[in-house]
This record gives sequence, C-alpha cells and structure tokens, in this order.
Amino acid sequence: MNIPASSEIMPVSLPGVRAVGYVNASAVMPAAVTRAIAGIPVYIPAGITWVPIAGQKPSVKAVREWKNNVVIETTTLEFITSAELPASDLLAFVVIDATGRYWLIGRREHPRTRLEHTASISEPSGEPSAYAYTVTSVSRRSLILLS
Repeated sequence: MNIPASSEIMPVSLPGVRAVGYVNASAVMPAAVTRAIAGIPVYIPAGITWVPIAGQKPSVKAVREWKNNVVIETTTLEFITSAELPASDLLAFVVIDATGRYWLIGRREHPRTRLEHTASISEPSGEPSAYAYTVTSVSRRSLILLS
C-alpha cells in the first residue's frame, strides 16, 4: 500500500460554480461523511434556499492532507451575495458545478461548518449592499458529491 508522506497535499477544486444554496444542518443525512467515504449515496437535502450571487463567481477549493495516517479534507467556499444569511442557524451548503453536479459542504455532526462574513456598505443609508462569505469545513470528507 502506497501511503503518501504526512506533508503531501492534494488540492481539488470545482469547475465553475453555478449556484450556491444553504440548508439547516439538521436537514443533512446523518453520517453523511461516513456514507460518502463508504460509497453510499448521500441525497440532496430538502428545503434548499438558493442565494443570489453578486460580483465574481463563487469558488470552491478542497485540500486533502494526510495527518496521523488519516486523510483530512479542508473545503473552502467563497462567494458574494446581496442577501444576508441567517447567522443564528447551523448551516450546510449545497453548490452546483459547471457540469450540473450537486455538492455538499457541511454536515449535521461536529465539527460544524465555520461561516465568516463581511458586509460592504455603499448605500448612503448605511445599509449593507453586499456580503462576502467564506465557508470552511474540515472533516475526513468535507466536499461530498450528492445523488
């Protein structure tokens, strides 16, 4: 068995993200990460709220690293939107790539997906006109192809 050195990094990125949506993390199948690793289909969660994209196209990058003889994947989703996401909810994200495949970032179990955002204010009223979000998920599999 050929195991890479612990410092070897395997980057992955999705081609041309067309859409970004979110669901409450409780809507994601239990043990989605374990199912994906085992090759068991993970289904698209119901109740996706699609986010209007503003500015540049969203990007998704995943980096897989060997740590303590286990692959750990860190996925980062970045996008700009005119809508403010519910900060009080635990969210998981669904993205559609250029080929029409659906991908899940996040899960219902710990560790939770980290959501960071900044607001851009350009209106005279002081209301934010755009929100830049960075979503980070770390797990044995954090970018999951949905069925």
